[in-house]
Amino acid sequence: MVYIKVSCKWSDKSFSMSFRALHRALNYDENFPENSYEAKKCTRALGFDDVKFGACTNHCVLYWKEMKV
Repeated sequence: MVYIKVSCKWSDKSFSMSFRALHRALNYDENFPENSYEAKKCTRALGFDDVKFGACTNHCVLYWKEMKV
């Protein structure tokens, strides 16, 4: 789900709405995250952190390490 969120550029609000719908569909399963914050906590616990890159306006250069802005 997090991959789909990033790939489709979903907002946190739309992502939380989809999680709430799935949470209800799964009969309020305690193990299923209820919103985007809970899902991010799960991915961080697995070792997946958010990494943000700087980019030029045309997205032709990512600024990383020594080029970091």
